[in-house]
Amino acid sequence: MMDTKTLLPLDEPLSQARVDWLSAVSLKLRGEVVELIDHAGSGHIGGSMSSLDVLVMLYATANITPANMESPDRDRVIISMGHISPAVYCVLAAFGFVDREALFSQYRREEGVFEGHPSNLAPGVEWCNGCLGQGLSQGVGTALALDLRKREGTHVYVLMGDGEQSKGQLQEAIELAAKYRLSRLTAIVDMNGQQSSGTTQQVNDVPVARRYEAAGWQVIHADGHDFESIRRALLAARQADRPVCILAHTVMGKGIPGIENDWHYHGQRLTQAQVAAAMEHFALEARRLPGVKLPLRPWQGAQRRRPFEAAPPLKGLTAFRTYGGNDVLDGRKACANVLTDLASVNSAGSLCVLDCDLASGLGIARLNEVCPGTLIECGIQEHNAASVTGGLASCGIRAFFMDFGVFALAEPFNQLRVLDQNHIPFKIIASHCGVDVGQDGKSHQFIDCIALANALLNTELILPADPNQADRALRYLAGTDRPGILALPRSNLPVLTGEEGQVLFGGQEPFEYGKADWLCHGRDATILTYGIMAHRALEASRALRGQGISCGVLNVSCPKALDEEKLLEAAATGLILVAEDHNLASGLGSMVGAFLAEQGVRCAFRRMGVTRYGISASPEKQFELQRLTAGDLARAVREFCAGKDEGHEPTGH
Repeated sequence: MMDTKTLLPLDEPLSQARVDWLSAVSLKLRGEVVELIDHAGSGHIGGSMSSLDVLVMLYATANITPANMESPDRDRVIISMGHISPAVYCVLAAFGFVDREALFSQYRREEGVFEGHPSNLAPGVEWCNGCLGQGLSQGVGTALALDLRKREGTHVYVLMGDGEQSKGQLQEAIELAAKYRLSRLTAIVDMNGQQSSGTTQQVNDVPVARRYEAAGWQVIHADGHDFESIRRALLAARQADRPVCILAHTVMGKGIPGIENDWHYHGQRLTQAQVAAAMEHFALEARRLPGVKLPLRPWQGAQRRRPFEAAPPLKGLTAFRTYGGNDVLDGRKACANVLTDLASVNSAGSLCVLDCDLASGLGIARLNEVCPGTLIECGIQEHNAASVTGGLASCGIRAFFMDFGVFALAEPFNQLRVLDQNHIPFKIIASHCGVDVGQDGKSHQFIDCIALANALLNTELILPADPNQADRALRYLAGTDRPGILALPRSNLPVLTGEEGQVLFGGQEPFEYGKADWLCHGRDATILTYGIMAHRALEASRALRGQGISCGVLNVSCPKALDEEKLLEAAATGLILVAEDHNLASGLGSMVGAFLAEQGVRCAFRRMGVTRYGISASPEKQFELQRLTAGDLARAVREFCAGKDEGHEPTGH
């Protein structure tokens, strides 16, 4: 029998010996899929059986092997329909990526890396995918990155289901791939005609071929159970001058009597009688006792070192701009200046900025004039743009998705969650955060930034207080291999100055994630804040000083990484007042309050934030209606101090 570690040439017709070998491998794997699901007690059998022959042919011909799976020049196989993990893992075991016995003992168990949907902790798996409709966007980003990095000969395959084709994000990905004519991208659709609730015709009859053809893709039909037919389709795809969609016509539950083309077996477990009948039909002897949980076998193969390619260091990360005390500009402009600076001193393919039809409003329209290929205009397709950002970042490109907050973070949250789970170092620049969006109304007032970012367990969040801090924070994000979000208001941010008129964030010291900054110290109280509220807090502090009250201001730009030492210093003043233009129920105040409670810190604690949706009004009117003006902050501190002097604490705001 031929070695499964040896790649078959695509450009040669399959000999009968090779067809026989592939058929033998496939038959053996069908039995292993049945046994794997049986021993785990759960798993998706139908799609695993329909897609198995395509997977075998992919890994038999694609340039990805156990020896080169960390190489940037490898082909990529992205599994969008994660429910076929039994077939994926069994194929990977057959081709030497993973230890077969470890797979059988660990699959769907808490002790192992073989999760119910493919995990990129397992060698050979590019992405953790469970949410349908995102794989093609990831493939688009990967193909774009390989084009920009000029990785000749590499190819990207994305395996999807036909039921998945209903997802709107797919249309976004299809259009962007056609726009950039991504000839190294091949989508393969498992056309088994069945979904978890019925046939594809019953659930949502999507004209799949017409959809891709209308966008300018080449569409190729193939018999998904005929290896020569699959080979010809894969060869034609690699020779095409545009993206290709292969429609692989398959049979749900292929090879198992009684379940073929039965949508009920999308995820239904086989009975022991059905398992026995299937193994008999395959003429295979069961290698393991049916229904018996195997003892855990430790991992015996090479662990995947990292799920993404490390990006080369960028130039210009410490070439800080410093804005003076008379300068007034918004965070968007400060960030656009940084991106322009970086684009001007770095080569094409090292930095990308994705935009969704807002380049002019965000100040980044000229990036391609500075360095061609830096700006990727996606049009109005935020879900796709977020996933494409991840695809670019996975290939060693510093990729930024820049958009208004509700579009950059709230709308594609699930896409960002998938990137976060994959530890992909995506970067988001979210403008128009908070209530100061003004006349655009409540739909655009992004008051949920901290809450949503908190749900992304691996992602950093920075809310800079002025243009100088935004400059340094963005250069920090551009240099780190962690995912991160930079959140900015719409309005101008005054340059913050100290008591002597000195620029507070204008030095040569780089941004340090997790460090809070004293804007001024106080003895009687401390206002904790960030972003556009920082200058209001300083204004309140200066007004209080004239009234004999010493109130400090602590800028907490990294709410997900609280500076505990400085929080304790603030608590020692007797009052912590958290002031933010964020949903009061889920912002910085909630996080600081939890910290103080857990530490057993005794001090007065107050929160001021957004308690109602805004209206169409000027930014200043919004802050007035939310009772978040400098005067409101000063009043809250003054009432506390008055109550303390009288021997009791006031109820506060």
